[in-house]
Amino acid sequence: MGDYDAAGLLLQVFPTAKIMRICALSVRRCPSMSAKTAMLLYLALATPALAEEPTVALWGWGGESCGRWLEIRQGRATMPRANEAMTQWVLGYLTAYNTFVSRTGDVFARTDAAAINVLVDRECSSEPQQLIAPAVATVIRLQEHREDGGSDE
Repeated sequence: MGDYDAAGLLLQVFPTAKIMRICALSVRRCPSMSAKTAMLLYLALATPALAEEPTVALWGWGGESCGRWLEIRQGRATMPRANEAMTQWVLGYLTAYNTFVSRTGDVFARTDAAAINVLVDRECSSEPQQLIAPAVATVIRLQEHREDGGSDE
């Protein structure tokens, strides 16, 4: 288990655009709400995430370093079935994301676990000291950016 900057991960996984959508839905559902009130609602929701830096307990493989991820993925670890266990952790993380956050319900539609692992490999290779959970959050953010018409980089 490890700790990491929850506010940073929150902003990666729940971009401010989602908070703005919440405010926009509030205005539509309550026509008497003004744009000024909606902006205050936005600031009230966004500011605590920016101001506080709480730590979040990570259970399982998400609290391990990307260096450990790479070591296991490259077959240099002695733990039997560790690669499978890490893959299942990542798939569980993605399932939770799809259930509670994703606009489409399947952020990696038509992508298999092996391809997702390659994306995590790439992210972990770029920053081996980061934890696996934030690395997976970055992979999700990049995938959503591609879905929205952005480039791979």
